[in-house]
Amino acid sequence: MSFSDVGFANPLFFVGIVEDNVDPINSGRVRVRAFGLHPSYKSGDLPASDLPWAVPVNGSYGGSSQIPRVTEWVFGFFADGRD
Repeated sequence: MSFSDVGFANPLFFVGIVEDNVDPINSGRVRVRAFGLHPSYKSGDLPASDLPWAVPVNGSYGGSSQIPRVTEWVFGFFADGRD
């Protein structure tokens, strides 16, 4: 089975760092700065508050029971590619 078989035609994989884990709607989301895709924190070009929210999952393909801590590195993908 490929990603395109489950609706992800062109996923974009990344490694990033969690910069915010206080989700205002309490759904366990985190804001991740993806290395090579988002400008560095030091540049000031993209504050953490403007990063997109990400939904963490664990190896069981369900919602994660543990929210990643700020400064933890994570692996993820954008289901819609660069869009």
